[in-house]
Amino acid sequence: MDGDTLKISPRTSIVISSIISCILIFIIVYVYTNGKPGVIIEVLGRAYIPLIVLAISIRALTPIVHGLSWFLANYICKVKISVRDVIEITLASLFAEYLIPIGGATEVAKATFLSLKTGVGLDLAATTIALHRLSTSLAMFTVTFVSILSLLAIGALHWTLSVVALISLGMVLLNAILFLIIRYKKFRTFLQRLSIKLRLISSTSYTELPSLSLREFLLMFSLSLIERFSVIIAALLVSKALGLELPFPLIVIIFDSIRVIVWLLPLITPGCIGIIDLLQVSILKTLNISESYMAVLVLAVTSITLISNLPIMSYAALRVYGASLDKIVNLIRSAKGKKL
Repeated sequence: MDGDTLKISPRTSIVISSIISCILIFIIVYVYTNGKPGVIIEVLGRAYIPLIVLAISIRALTPIVHGLSWFLANYICKVKISVRDVIEITLASLFAEYLIPIGGATEVAKATFLSLKTGVGLDLAATTIALHRLSTSLAMFTVTFVSILSLLAIGALHWTLSVVALISLGMVLLNAILFLIIRYKKFRTFLQRLSIKLRLISSTSYTELPSLSLREFLLMFSLSLIERFSVIIAALLVSKALGLELPFPLIVIIFDSIRVIVWLLPLITPGCIGIIDLLQVSILKTLNISESYMAVLVLAVTSITLISNLPIMSYAALRVYGASLDKIVNLIRSAKGKKL
């Protein structure tokens, strides 16, 4: 990116990316309902409220479980921090996607807050994040692969779903490579120097990273699987509440695999709103499923996600943010400009 692009203020970025999200949602509402958005109100009017409430409750647990699995990543890397602080940082960092709609905002926020809270350099903070990303992508690939096999067994596998499976495998490999790169001494030294420049730490001190314990990693992976199933079950409940049921393996791929893939990529709308929805509806269209009803389901699942997550994320953000927000923006710009 050039210097002019990097000088765009966070407020301008939010406005631009929010407009993009609105355009994408408009496409879903009007194009995929064949110009009859009234069908959305019609289907929502038949919703079974108890299942919707249950879906919201389960989906609210997702970012908390996400934080617990990252806590284990910190524990593995010998970073001393409480479970409460990790969960609070996790929620505030996830909220950063809505405040700073730039690819990687969540990870940058995590690294910044963790460094400020514990005094560790960005090298160690980035290691915990890379390890967590590896666990998350591996859990996503696992449920995706099992779902693909299930669809293949009943002869319902479409090539678009196979592409999603291949991309999910690619994400695992990419995160494995990222984890190895971050453990490289020269790269860690670069991150430590960046930490000093941003006044996150006062001096560098290179230490060997602890060896990765398979037992501890499997425990973290198990939590990542629980996180995946909280998303999947919530989407399943919403579909049942609206009377728009899909095969379980398809729900896994559409409402979890695609979401994780997009979340792990550097896309630029607040919370990836609009991008994920459009991809989900577009893939459902290739499966010859009613566009109108599937548009309703996709938008309903997104709404449930926002209703369940934004309140707890914004509360955590109020407790964690401050001058730290400027540090996050500066860190993103420094990393993309590769300057020290």
